[in-house]
Parts: sequence; C-alpha cells; structure tokens
Amino acid sequence: MSIPAGFLVERFTEKPVMCLPFSWNARFSEFCAIPGYRVARHFLLHYRCRDAVLQVAINPLLRVAGGEEHYAFNSTLAQLIFGSASFISPRIYSYLVLHLKNSSSGQNIVLLILRRLTPAELPWASIYWIFAVSALVMVAVLFFSRFPKVQHTAEERAGSLDMYRSLARQRLCGCTLQRCSLTSAANKEPPIGCRVF
Repeated sequence: MSIPAGFLVERFTEKPVMCLPFSWNARFSEFCAIPGYRVARHFLLHYRCRDAVLQVAINPLLRVAGGEEHYAFNSTLAQLIFGSASFISPRIYSYLVLHLKNSSSGQNIVLLILRRLTPAELPWASIYWIFAVSALVMVAVLFFSRFPKVQHTAEERAGSLDMYRSLARQRLCGCTLQRCSLTSAANKEPPIGCRVF
C-alpha cells in the first residue's frame, strides 16, 4: 500500500491523501450495523491500509512543518500521542460495555445514542461507532487545515513505475522472498533456489 500511496501523494498532495484513509475509517459504522466475520475482515484490511497511507503522507509533512532539525522530537511526540490511544481505548471500551448494559435513566446523551445504534447483545460493537465519529472529525479537521508545501527529498519520492516493474522481475524479490521465508520456517532450512544473505 505504501507504493500506491506514494504515487497518490505526488499526484494529489498530502491533504486529500490523508482525508482518504480517514473517510475509509468512517465505514467502521458498517461493522456496528452488520457485525460479522466478513465485515471484520474488511475492517482490518482498511485499517492496515489506512496506516500505510497515513505514514507515507505524514512523514514528509512532519519534516517540513516542524523543521528538519526537530523531526526526531516531533516524530517521537507523534508516536507518544498515537500510543496514548492504546492507553485510553481500553478504558473507553470498558466504560461503554459496562454502561450500555445498564439502562438507568441518569445516563448521558452519548450512551443513549449508542444504545439505540448498537445491538443489545453486542455492546462491544459500540466502540466502532466511536471510531467512525472520530474519523469523520479528523476528515473535517484535515479539510479545514492549511498545510505547508512539501518538497520531497529523493528518498521520499515514489519512483517510476518502470523501476517497480524491474524490481518485481528480479529473481529474488517480493513473492520469492515470501515463499523462501514460509518454506524455510516450515522445513527449518532454506529451500533449493533461495539464497540466504
């Protein structure tokens, strides 16, 4: 996903490319409406694709917006902010699961809305409504934000399509590496034709 994202960033700039994966996340509400294995599989695929696309768009933007001399600090700060979601999300999840089951009258408006949207037997699915709303908020924030002009360095450029074609044609690339690693993991030794470097 990173290679197509690089082409998209070069063609459309960072702002629309960052809005795209957050609009994918707004589909999280689909998981709430129709929870099941197929929807969960699509959700996880979109989630991973979103991460790859955002990383390709954010890193050069972070370098330009914060300055190259502060890139390491800003990158670490961004990781801290993203990591805080790992701390906060279980608390939100447990709050929703515990309080959606209890239908007392003194609850806030968010719980009342989530109780109507979420099936009673699946209170855990309410967290995906929170994800969907936060994704829509991020799309709005990105839409109204002003971004600096990014001049991509040679390492940040996506490269040409011919370059990726030539890499794909090389004998020890992509699927061959994957086949070698899977086969060697199963057999405990590298298969014939797979060189170990």
